[in-house]
Amino acid sequence: MHGIRAVFFDYDNTLVDYVQADTLALSTLAESLPLAVDCQEFVNKAVAHIMAFHSLWEQGEINPLEMHYYRLANTIKDFGLPWHSKYLETYLACFLKSHFVFPGAEELLASLSKTVKLGLISNSYLIEEQKLRIEGSGLGKYFADIVISAETGFYKPAPEIFLVLVEKHGLPPGQCLFVGDSEKHDIQGAKGAGLKSAKIVHGRKRDIKTEADYLCFGIPELSQLLATLVGY
Repeated sequence: MHGIRAVFFDYDNTLVDYVQADTLALSTLAESLPLAVDCQEFVNKAVAHIMAFHSLWEQGEINPLEMHYYRLANTIKDFGLPWHSKYLETYLACFLKSHFVFPGAEELLASLSKTVKLGLISNSYLIEEQKLRIEGSGLGKYFADIVISAETGFYKPAPEIFLVLVEKHGLPPGQCLFVGDSEKHDIQGAKGAGLKSAKIVHGRKRDIKTEADYLCFGIPELSQLLATLVGY
């Protein structure tokens, strides 16, 4: 072993494909509208609005619990339609049941959980919704601890949220590895808390600048890395 006694994971776009689930739900909503709209245009506008929402939240200018409403209401408005609560219901009905687990992710967690302590940190504003998604994916059972940002009041990249898990496991930060896809929230956050880090990139191989200790393209490379680090 290389001194790694616990492995902590990010959830969205690390273990599951959030983008695919979100795109499917947005497309389903677009197709349900009383006006014919281009699904890709609808998705693009919705993505722009969620990015705007995150910026407003970081500046303390919006309630994080308004995320879905803000995003969908503004997207609907872009197409000249009045808001109706059924649009949110349509989106969530699809989104909450769409679990696109990356191939090999569950098998990796199942093997790892027999060897090292596993934890999950999710940067979510919506506690119950995220818990439903994690359990619905079938991955929740592999983690000794699941930490959702809104429950703690700390959001990645704040070091405090990483240290919540470190302290729960009673380990030095340097003996913990954090796996995530976001350079800012996962890699820089883990580094700031003193953890080792592995950045996972899904899709084609390409030049990536990262401060991570390790860089993996997809679950297969991550599995190889962890086999070396923890010997599962």
